[in-house]
Amino acid sequence: MEQLEKFPHEEDQKYKSIFMGVAMPGTQAGFICVVGATHGTFYEGKRRLNFLDEAESWDTTELIERLAWLDYRFRPEKIYGDVKDPAFDAALREFNRGLRPLDGLQILKVRSPGILLGKIKDAKPFTLIVPAINKLLGGVDRDPDKQRLFVKESSKLIAYLKAPDKGDVTAMTFDAFPAISALAFCVLELERLDSNRSRPPRQEITNNDYDRY
Repeated sequence: MEQLEKFPHEEDQKYKSIFMGVAMPGTQAGFICVVGATHGTFYEGKRRLNFLDEAESWDTTELIERLAWLDYRFRPEKIYGDVKDPAFDAALREFNRGLRPLDGLQILKVRSPGILLGKIKDAKPFTLIVPAINKLLGGVDRDPDKQRLFVKESSKLIAYLKAPDKGDVTAMTFDAFPAISALAFCVLELERLDSNRSRPPRQEITNNDYDRY
């Protein structure tokens, strides 16, 4: 994969936090989402969330490589994915073992988001995920005055976000909807951690000591 340039410093400083989410290929291509939460409050005392970048691939090895380059570009504080998935875990370990310091890439450390833990995972999680994402997008009617998550129309994610409107959310699964899963992994965690006002802003965190893990 072609090396990515680092996220411009002046852009990076607009964000309190940047998280990434990754979901393995299933019935759709595997997907990576990069989302940043801005400084200050935007609506209902919450931060604005900007969708910064994405990648997708049917090939697990290629997906992990793209994850590494997006990590290099954005240096997110946290990366979320299903680390209990044997295929994902094996691909991640293989990538980290073959990493060379001269590549400029860091060892990838991925953690499980709350939506994958305990009873939530077993209780039709998309009945929670879809309403939460819809609310961030301004509700079912997409009211711009209530919107807090902003995704460019050119994004591949836009088409995937229309899928829940066409089916029963109780039947949705993580492997069937990787793009929505990857988005949920990072935005729900950004929402959960948003109340932690003691987290230092990104300009106070160097690339070597991000509070990522």
